[in-house]
Amino acid sequence: MKYHPWLKQCLILTDDLERAANARPYDPNAYNEIIDQLNSLENPSNRHKRRRPWGMILFIIALLLVLLQIILEVFFYS
Repeated sequence: MKYHPWLKQCLILTDDLERAANARPYDPNAYNEIIDQLNSLENPSNRHKRRRPWGMILFIIALLLVLLQIILEVFFYS
């Protein structure tokens, strides 16, 4: 089966975690190293969250234009 590289790395780390759990004697450093590696992985589905919220930016610009229009009508065209 063909896996995405990110998923493949997760599967490898899961196997490492299982191996560390079955190891005797207990070694807490092995767990910490595996958890650090898992935390360093970046989920490719989270890439879109880095983009700027263009919808919110356009909404704020439109709101400012409406406020500017109201201010111009009240102070200059009345």
